[in-house]
Amino acid sequence: SSSSGATGRNASIIAQYEKLLQTLQEEQLLVFDVKVYSKDSQRGPYHQCQEKQCFDLCLLTPGGPQCACNTGYQPHHTFPNMCQEIENFTMPSHCDKNQFQCVRDLRCIDRRFVCDGDNDCLDHSDEDASPGAVCEVVGCTKGQFECSNNRCIEQHWVCDGEDDCGDGSDEINDLCTCNEMEFRCGDGHCIPSLWRCDGFEDCVATDTHVSDEANCDEKVCNSGDYRCGNGRCVFMAFVCDGNDDCHDNTDEMFCETICHNVSALNIASTPIICATTCNASSSELECTQKPDCSWCGGSV
Repeated sequence: SSSSGATGRNASIIAQYEKLLQTLQEEQLLVFDVKVYSKDSQRGPYHQCQEKQCFDLCLLTPGGPQCACNTGYQPHHTFPNMCQEIENFTMPSHCDKNQFQCVRDLRCIDRRFVCDGDNDCLDHSDEDASPGAVCEVVGCTKGQFECSNNRCIEQHWVCDGEDDCGDGSDEINDLCTCNEMEFRCGDGHCIPSLWRCDGFEDCVATDTHVSDEANCDEKVCNSGDYRCGNGRCVFMAFVCDGNDDCHDNTDEMFCETICHNVSALNIASTPIICATTCNASSSELECTQKPDCSWCGGSV
């Protein structure tokens, strides 16, 4: 009798399970398993989709194989095994309104990163400027350069020797030619010609970009200027003023000797530290007895 009781309980459990399955089938319409075959996967004489000859996708359903279409396409009205493009189709998005959905992996990025010159989606869909794409008509923000293909890049990328636009419009000669008063660095940037061979590197030197201090002949300074140890010329008024105008500190060295020579040569543009009544002094004692006097050395 115990055996018959167990059999009865098992039968009851099976009946409840079958009822539960029936309830799930009627109320839970979510798809838990789908077999989808692309066109290339439907080959072979014994493939279940072979008889349908689907031109795009084939779905295996309880009612048999059915042809289907990729996103953005629909079955042809005359030939249901073929697909035709849906006009004015918009890709459904699961992103927030302040986000952009990438094309390839459907991930969401902040809309601030769209059309900013950086490939944030890794498939360039956030920088696509082709007809109908997100960057076809876009206004570049302040500090950006608008390429001929409507792409926006950082302004400092222009004329840097790299095709950042992708169409070369940021490196064209008309854009990257310096005027007659400028010197063009190896990376395309323009600097004042006066900065060329001045002893201070204004251009960024790399393996491929030449510095503005390369291949410099010995520079001759103008009359009344001071020639630094590195060859740079500075105004005499900058000598011994407490600032390293030469960028090698040679304009702030040997100031006593410099002032002595300036006084001896009667140069009009006298350094600030030497512009005192001490130029006419014959002794340190006499200079110290005068107001605002800094002794420049021995007698002239």
